[in-house]
Amino acid sequence: MALYKEISNLIYTSGSKLLKDVSLFDLYIDSSIDDNKHSLSISLLFSSNERTLKDDEVDSLMKKIMKDLKNKFKIIQR
Repeated sequence: MALYKEISNLIYTSGSKLLKDVSLFDLYIDSSIDDNKHSLSISLLFSSNERTLKDDEVDSLMKKIMKDLKNKFKIIQR
């Protein structure tokens, strides 16, 4: 799970101070598809103590996170 640690660190870095928690809730591995591919289900919690977050603000952060993950790890969102 060393790779997950790198992935979660990148998510925290990309998510700004509004990202409060990153947690893995499912890992799927199917060797009949490809030994090098895994499906990770990750939950992200965004929050602010000062204000209510807007949908477009969180959407923008999610786009940045996915872009960074694709660039560094070649991750594909399903």
